[in-house]
Amino acid sequence: MSRPEIGRLPDPFRSRIGVRARLDEDFAQRPERSIVTVPAALLDRAAMLTQGMEVELDAEIEGDVKL
Repeated sequence: MSRPEIGRLPDPFRSRIGVRARLDEDFAQRPERSIVTVPAALLDRAAMLTQGMEVELDAEIEGDVKL
């Protein structure tokens, strides 16, 4: 689903519960397209872009975070 399509969805689909329900429905109707392998080229690019970066997994998150 593209961003323009999401913008045209009714309000219930924009809520967290609505999005989850929509994803569940989509997964059930099209399991062959719902979960796909990440292309190796994308993984390679991500590795290249983050090479040398250090991440502290236990560090506090600064600023507001919306989950």
